Amino acid sequence: MRCRNRDKARFVKDVTGCNDVPVPAESAITRTWRVRNGGNEPWPDKVELIHVGGDDIAAGVTAVRGQVAPGSEVDITVRGVAPPTPGAHHSHFRLQEVGGKRFGQRLSTKIIVSTETSSDSDEFVAVAIAAEEDAHDEDYQTALHQLREMGFDNDKTNVALLRHFRGNVERVAHRLADSAQDQMNVE
Repeated sequence: MRCRNRDKARFVKDVTGCNDVPVPAESAITRTWRVRNGGNEPWPDKVELIHVGGDDIAAGVTAVRGQVAPGSEVDITVRGVAPPTPGAHHSHFRLQEVGGKRFGQRLSTKIIVSTETSSDSDEFVAVAIAAEEDAHDEDYQTALHQLREMGFDNDKTNVALLRHFRGNVERVAHRLADSAQDQMNVE
């Protein structure tokens, strides 16, 4: 037997926020999920995203667009702050009607907090230095050229991310774009 309320909000995919890339402690973070109204009725007028477990990264309750039609998808974003302690942290959220009735699948994220407090942490720079030999490799040169053409011109950061993502330029560009967006949201 299927739970009707659970079907009203179905997780589709992660839109932003990389679960496997370290972020500095207490840095601004943004996580966005795409969710589909899997029910037979529109969502209520007022819907909130609330923290239901794990580390509470959100700065309070997040308002979500209501009246999402059946079968329609919507992006739901939570903005918050990474935990202060290094390591892996998990945070879980659910949608809730203003009256307090929760519905839909739980939305989760994993935040890996680095041991440093800045984006140019010693750990990150050490990876870049260790990857310096890789930077002279022809494949890395091609990838670095592609990233520069996209406007990402910090070679140390690019090489470290290329190494972390095993040369996947698309994932590196996505991570760099997410970081740039997070910085814009903070300012």
